[in-house]
Amino acid sequence: MTKPGRSGQPGVNGWFPVSLLFFFLSAAIWYAFWQEMYLSADGAYYFAGILDSGRVFNYIPARLYANVASQWPLILAVKAGFTNLETLKFLFSFGLYFPYLVSIGLCAYARRGMDPYALMFPLTGYLLVSFPLAYLWVGESQVMAVATWPVLYFLLRPSPTRVDVALLISLLLFLSRTYEAAVGAAVVFTAIIMVRLMRGPAEHRRWLVSALGAVLVVLGVCAYSAIFPARPENRAGFVSGVLHPLSNPNLVCGLVGLFVLAAAILSRRVWLLAVSVAAGVVSVLMALLGHTVSAGVSFDSRSLALTLLPLLLLGATWFVHRSLQINRTQVATMIAVFLLLIAGNVVSWDDWVRYRVDFVRTLGQSTGYVAIEDTASYRSPIRWGWTSPLLSVLWSGDCVRAVILNSSNRWEPFDPRKSLPMQSYFRFAESFHAVAPRARACEQRP
Repeated sequence: MTKPGRSGQPGVNGWFPVSLLFFFLSAAIWYAFWQEMYLSADGAYYFAGILDSGRVFNYIPARLYANVASQWPLILAVKAGFTNLETLKFLFSFGLYFPYLVSIGLCAYARRGMDPYALMFPLTGYLLVSFPLAYLWVGESQVMAVATWPVLYFLLRPSPTRVDVALLISLLLFLSRTYEAAVGAAVVFTAIIMVRLMRGPAEHRRWLVSALGAVLVVLGVCAYSAIFPARPENRAGFVSGVLHPLSNPNLVCGLVGLFVLAAAILSRRVWLLAVSVAAGVVSVLMALLGHTVSAGVSFDSRSLALTLLPLLLLGATWFVHRSLQINRTQVATMIAVFLLLIAGNVVSWDDWVRYRVDFVRTLGQSTGYVAIEDTASYRSPIRWGWTSPLLSVLWSGDCVRAVILNSSNRWEPFDPRKSLPMQSYFRFAESFHAVAPRARACEQRP
């Protein structure tokens, strides 16, 4: 139970709104996975690569730990000989969801015996940093962003145990090879440690110095990887797209709604609560009216891990060290705003649903190679430029009879006219025997 001095009213259980909102955030994530949004952008490439190799799919060494953390269920299944595609897709989805479970679980453990309302900040991070990247669920920045939250709460714990410190150091070392933008969070962690070293009791210095050493590892590895990237074009794209997330209506509404909600809690002004709810309503209406985000803008939203996430970490730090009273009306408003913002995101994902329907319809009506320019999917704002052949195989059902080609001027990981992936998992029509010689032939249509 939350103490009266923190909740504002005896009997207000802060764990209920936290659990409720995590449930709805999880439901939204699993809805996206049900619609196979994890195959957007690099997702289809990662999935196919794991199926064909049975190994961790990682092409940038500085991000290895993030890929291990999200890919291990699928890798184990492939190594164990699983071939049922639906089972493999589910395990791939679970791997992408797994970091969220670990994140919120460790946050709750780090906040044990203390005010649970601080856990609203990780939920805010999931909503404002992860959801804008809905067309890149496989992105390493997703794992990095959720892993920062338990680090923060272990650092802020007044008297951590040896287990707490071990978890803290382990998480920091894990962060060092997740995503280069972790440098922003590491700066925040360094500031917190320095303040605690200067103002805290002497008996805490030993574990704080150990934590500082781990943070410096994060800073060093991430800074080096950013300055000397494995792929310089990735850094250029990251920098040029920093402001692009602001064209996402759901993100803008989320920022306005939750900022105003925080102002309402601080000022006790009821009319601000109404404004925060209105921002959530606008988010849903914008999505219903077709004002949604493109796949390119969603991809550029990985920059939020460097720009917005550190600000949220600072906000959570301030909240933990300030006694705030949160009454029932504010809690109810908080739940309403979150649910509306979640709904706005889910409604906007209907673009992907339509894209997938059009894509599958084209496959069912075609044979052989099909130019992407001749399909209804070509002008979709959420189409990724080089994944059409991969999706053609994954969405062909029991037999691959048609392969939609990428535009001729796009980079692609393989030439679909010379070889096709996942030959051990799909049947291919006779016309593709030359490019899929290891695959079983399709059964003849009656």
